[in-house]
Amino acid sequence: MSAKSLIFDIVLAVCAVALMFPGLTGYGVHEWAGFVFAAAVLVHVTARHDEGVRLFKSGCQKRRAGRAFSFALNVAIFVDLAVCAVSGLMVSGAVLPAFGLYAAGFFFWAPVHAFSAQLFVALALVHVVLFAPKMKAALSRR
Repeated sequence: MSAKSLIFDIVLAVCAVALMFPGLTGYGVHEWAGFVFAAAVLVHVTARHDEGVRLFKSGCQKRRAGRAFSFALNVAIFVDLAVCAVSGLMVSGAVLPAFGLYAAGFFFWAPVHAFSAQLFVALALVHVVLFAPKMKAALSRR
């Protein structure tokens, strides 16, 4: 893990925590920051694509349950964030109207968004704990 990757990951984590408190920034900022965060997550996933392929291949081998779990966790986080982003757009009061759009179904999408955001917190904590040794090794090389 390079210094750039580590810094990007730390910034991504700080942004994720900030997004968990929309009342502090206001919902308009929360929505636009969430839009940018979704793009940053795509960059993160793309940058780690080779690592994900390695995790998948080695996780399919015998005695590699830890790697298979790591891969499954990463997929779960990605799917959950996709649900969170889509449901966030569907309840948007700032982003969609800026593009002249409106989505119906607020009473369906609002609970989906809330649940997926809470699930993300749990999954992200497991992700950080799982990858902590790799992050520690990257920091100790500095």
